Amino acid sequence: MSPQRHLEIERKYDVDGEASVPRLGDIGEGLTVGAPDEFSLEAQYFDTADGALAERRIVLRKRVGGQDDGWHLKLPGDRARTELHWPVTDDVPGELLDEVRALVRGKELQPVVTMRTRRTVTRLHDASGRLAVEFADDTVTASNPLTGDIRTWREWEVELGDAGEESLFAPIEERVREAGGVPAAHVSKLARALGRDSLETGTRAVPAPAKGDKPDAGTAVVRALRSLVDALVTLDPRVRRDEDDSLHQMRVTVRRIRAVLGAYRRILDRKATEPVRAELRELGQVLGRARDVEVLRGRLTGLAGADDLSFAVGLAQQDYERHFADVLEFLSGERYYALLDGLDALVAEPPLTPAAAKSATKQLKRALESESHRVESRIGKANASKQSKDRESAMHEVRKAAKRLRYAVEAVTVGEAAPLGGKVARLGRAAEQVQDDLGEWRDSLSLQRFLEQAAGRAHQAGIDTFRWGVLFAAERERGEEAFADARQSIALLRKAIG
Repeated sequence: MSPQRHLEIERKYDVDGEASVPRLGDIGEGLTVGAPDEFSLEAQYFDTADGALAERRIVLRKRVGGQDDGWHLKLPGDRARTELHWPVTDDVPGELLDEVRALVRGKELQPVVTMRTRRTVTRLHDASGRLAVEFADDTVTASNPLTGDIRTWREWEVELGDAGEESLFAPIEERVREAGGVPAAHVSKLARALGRDSLETGTRAVPAPAKGDKPDAGTAVVRALRSLVDALVTLDPRVRRDEDDSLHQMRVTVRRIRAVLGAYRRILDRKATEPVRAELRELGQVLGRARDVEVLRGRLTGLAGADDLSFAVGLAQQDYERHFADVLEFLSGERYYALLDGLDALVAEPPLTPAAAKSATKQLKRALESESHRVESRIGKANASKQSKDRESAMHEVRKAAKRLRYAVEAVTVGEAAPLGGKVARLGRAAEQVQDDLGEWRDSLSLQRFLEQAAGRAHQAGIDTFRWGVLFAAERERGEEAFADARQSIALLRKAIG
């Protein structure tokens, strides 16, 4: 069952036990106040023994009572949290587990807090009856089964409804302060129950640069690596749901991480990073087999608008389903979880070399010069290739080298904390163009081969494949055009390398 999704925009306030709920009837034009409702809520909060969810500011609970009892998963955001909601079941729903498997990694989810809340809710609606604001007066008793600690407090919670606007927070807060409330010192009930100001402990933090800060090479590379590892974990549940473009984005993210670890081996000790790169390569290959068929299926589907290629599309779909099953199997295995642990360890305790303490500008440029020479070498080998089969293989090596150069450049030129830019960024864009043009050529060759193979099977099935031959010829012409474009982009990249 797909979860209900809700964007949670709220403010919390600490208040003592004697305070009276503020008057809310005239905080916004056209808003009406309903009669208060009272609820008794009981919730169990779950996490791993090492707090894997809390460290990412994620809250998982099972709550009974009130109007939204069930399983809740709260995901952090800049200005609001996304809350996913499943109906009450005895065990954690499988769809919910898929959202956090990349964090839980096979570890047991256990109760970390039991919370009982006496809640009184006052709702404000607009003229059409839509909910604008929900004001909750909560008296909470929380117990920690691991430590035996019991904490009790009172808080006010103001949450916007579908008709609410953030401008309503200001007049409500004014009334709250008049009644004795102050902005909460804790970001969530769970943090307070655990005796912490925030959920995360800070062990994953990479120092953010101050304005005008010039980070050393190690800080710059680890910061880029952390961002990519976070992106990989975020993409995991999207891939499990087979969301559009998620497979592509995870594959690219894996390649970006490999590029950073490979290109900046003078800064991160390769003895520690190479085993991780090898495992990333295995993951990339599993993702790649499914992604390549996904691209092929998309191109066939586009062609099917003008010609009957439903038989070929069906064959591609079968291949995709088979390879996607392999992806799901890999993502649910110990090898994948060990890889994620290894990536976390690289960021938490990076294996820095002596060069890491030196100026980022000099060390990063030196690494990119080495990557540029690598591209030049691959281009030279490709130009020396005589046979078409050798040329295809050599050009694929050029594409891989250009892609690694691009990702290495973007890791240190994109974002506010990026230490490089200008000419270096232009080098990355030139490498990207080579990657795109050679990728288009390679995809065209793959489609040509698939059409040839599928045509034989279609003919045996009694399907007229004359038009397939016409499409094959047109695709071959498009492939030749893509190869010509690639030749031009390679020349421009060599010029950018200088």
